[in-house]
Amino acid sequence: MERFNSACDGIAEVAFREKTANKLRLQRLVYGEIRARFGLSSQLAIRAISKVCEAYKRDKTIRPRFRPHGAVPYDQRIMSLCP
Repeated sequence: MERFNSACDGIAEVAFREKTANKLRLQRLVYGEIRARFGLSSQLAIRAISKVCEAYKRDKTIRPRFRPHGAVPYDQRIMSLCP
């Protein structure tokens, strides 16, 4: 959770600097670095990029900030409750 939200902060820095909320453009800019730097799975890296894009779209005049224990979107590719 903390690594995911730290990754979101890093992605938000790039999104704000590049003035982009376009998921595909942002993915090209940060995907490899985010996976390597924060040790996120591919799906978590994609979800982090999406989370940042949605936050940045709300107000493009400020850089989004993410709390260390903020929500992490889970789906069937990230987490399974059955063995």
